[in-house]
Amino acid sequence: IDCEGSGNTERDREHDARLFALAVLISSLLVFNTRGVISDGAVQALALAASLAQHIFRQHKDVAAGTKLSPSFLWVLRDFALALEDQTGKPITAQEYLEQMLGRFSSQTQPPPGADATSWEEKREARERILELFPVRDCATLVRPVDDEEDLQRLANVSVEQLRPKFRDQIRDLRGKVFGGCPTLHSPQGAEATGGAFLSLVEAHVEALNSGIVPNLGDTWQHVQQQECGRAVDEAMREFNAVTFDFASSLPRSDEDVQEALERGEAAARTRFETIAMGDADARAEHQKELNQSLRESMQRLIKENETVATRENEAWIQEKWETRIEELLKPYREMYDADNLLDGEIDEAEQTLKQRLGELQGAYFQESVGPQRSCQEPWDRIAARRQETALREVAAWRNRGEANRVAKEKAAKAAREEQLRIQAEREKLAQQSAQEVEASKARMEARDKGENGEKPKPKRSESDIKDEKAKQ
Repeated sequence: IDCEGSGNTERDREHDARLFALAVLISSLLVFNTRGVISDGAVQALALAASLAQHIFRQHKDVAAGTKLSPSFLWVLRDFALALEDQTGKPITAQEYLEQMLGRFSSQTQPPPGADATSWEEKREARERILELFPVRDCATLVRPVDDEEDLQRLANVSVEQLRPKFRDQIRDLRGKVFGGCPTLHSPQGAEATGGAFLSLVEAHVEALNSGIVPNLGDTWQHVQQQECGRAVDEAMREFNAVTFDFASSLPRSDEDVQEALERGEAAARTRFETIAMGDADARAEHQKELNQSLRESMQRLIKENETVATRENEAWIQEKWETRIEELLKPYREMYDADNLLDGEIDEAEQTLKQRLGELQGAYFQESVGPQRSCQEPWDRIAARRQETALREVAAWRNRGEANRVAKEKAAKAAREEQLRIQAEREKLAQQSAQEVEASKARMEARDKGENGEKPKPKRSESDIKDEKAKQ
């Protein structure tokens, strides 16, 4: 990130210190460029700008092993024309040159006679401040990009090929040093900062510096870690939803498909979480628990939705097939039954055909039903099995009614025969009584006639006497 340099006449030293502190706090490699050689003035300006950053880092002592708070430091010297060699004329590197310039005025070095002790001490402190703040440091030099002054004035319009070959080589080396040696930004606890963490870190530091508050690295990184872990949970659930979207759009599915889709979604979510989450074990564990709960709820919701959709489709299948395969079969037999024209043979035929159709319907259902096993079995037991029992009871009722009708007819016929026999017996009895009355009437008339002629009436003979007389004859 490029930022404003220090020494702007429209800004004060406090502004420079805050801006430099922000750059140090959010960087893993800080590139500081000046023109010409490393002068005392440049060192003083750097030390002054670095004072606030040094104060911030000194307040924070809780640093994980192998982790450094301050960024790596690269001092780039533009338009550098000095020969890189020591006092004996031996060539030295740019880094060695940097160390020489920062090693001057050290505590082991005594000021020369007549030197200003105060000035000497200020220069020494400035260098020690830089050495303390940037334990990992390097230097790179760049010659003037062009020799011609006119080309220098219009440098933005000069092609790369027109630049000095040495400058081009140095730029190539500098790019390699920057991009090859720029470490990942880490928290004081050693956690790598993600892109989201970096933005949160910048926001927190800017807010603190603008408020006149010295940033607290521990609190700031703790806040960033919590924020990033929360974002990791959200992003993980988005990843889960994205992976399972096609599955959720094509319900219902089998138990195996559901399990496979949920496993893929969970694996993708956990990978996404680990990519974003940062912080210590406690922070991760807390949000890991939140992720587990969210995943569990989402998976249960998908399982329930799959079961609901499958159950609804299976119910519709049963409704449709029952109408076309069972109801249409029973319809003509019901009409004959209502008309009291259903014979035993037809009832047997209806029962046999019904059982056959029910078996075929059940086989077709469990072959064509969709979704998990529970969503296949439950609608059949709740709808089809009950209807099957009702249909068989209906046919049995037809048979019972036919048997009852037959028994009733037999009883009626018997009663009719008995009535005919009773009537016949009564007729015969009446005929016998009539014959006796006729005979009695004749006897009375004969007796009356004889009495009128002076004859003594004969005693009336009984029917048994008549029978005995006939027997003697």
